[in-house]
Amino acid sequence: MPLIHIRVVGEKDHRLHKGIEIENKISYVDLKKQIETITKVPTNYQHIQFKGEDLPDALQPLLTAKDFDELIIKHSSLPEWAVFLIASDIPKNAPRDAKKKQVLEASHILTRLYTEGFFSSYAEFAIRRIKFIRAYSEFIDDHGGFIKMAVERYFSTLLEKNPINPTLTFEYSEKPVIGIQAGFICNVICGETVQRYYVKGHSAMSSHQNVDMCEIYMYLLLAHINVGPPVHIIPNTHTSVTGVYIATLEVSNFVPSHKTKLTLRAEMELDLIKRLFNVSDLHGDNFGIDNNGNLSVIDFRATHLTQQTA
Repeated sequence: MPLIHIRVVGEKDHRLHKGIEIENKISYVDLKKQIETITKVPTNYQHIQFKGEDLPDALQPLLTAKDFDELIIKHSSLPEWAVFLIASDIPKNAPRDAKKKQVLEASHILTRLYTEGFFSSYAEFAIRRIKFIRAYSEFIDDHGGFIKMAVERYFSTLLEKNPINPTLTFEYSEKPVIGIQAGFICNVICGETVQRYYVKGHSAMSSHQNVDMCEIYMYLLLAHINVGPPVHIIPNTHTSVTGVYIATLEVSNFVPSHKTKLTLRAEMELDLIKRLFNVSDLHGDNFGIDNNGNLSVIDFRATHLTQQTA
């Protein structure tokens, strides 16, 4: 069993893994899997060279390997990273609209690279990505690709802690009702179980303000007293102080208030919530009744006392 050096190239300094024992008769597929384990370069994105040439398309490509031969590995998306470096060179004095357009173009590239496992392969580039996103978070917080990345990371961590869970999948669609705060629908699919969530940014995000903890608290409180749906507060993936997302579970058989008559109890509860908690934006689509006839507030805005008296 020869001792093989594996060199990962692409960054300024190459990363060398010395003296890795690899069977001469290892299969092509198993070799790529072993390389992924060692280098973190995903099998589908490996460009491999052996003895100065591309790895041969053979079932057992290392039959001629000897001690201290070298495999050269790089992520096949390196050319796309070069495009990002050009796209991310944004003049400081550029007009805001032009700057936003260029930031979003660059962030689209980052999203693709992220899904291809590029930043798991290259720590140096991962740091560059984080610095770019932090610098331009005001343009990126409400970018759909980054919101979906945050949603998937959150629910994967939440649900896959239990090893008996099957692999999660996610499906997205637009909200069907006009007038509810902007966002989208996410179906979280775990085996045969499908949970539908309504996902949006917190209300102050569009004006690039820090997270309004009053709004977050209100969502959690309404869920706790069974007037609002179960809610998840989802952090962003890019360490922004403004990018926080709210995911509320779909209310079973929800009927909006403009399509039904609230019971006296529901009307009293709604009035009490308005008075005690200073919530607004309670138009006909944002509250109604659930399948048991109970009040359900699915969306709102938190209004501060200072705003009411201003």
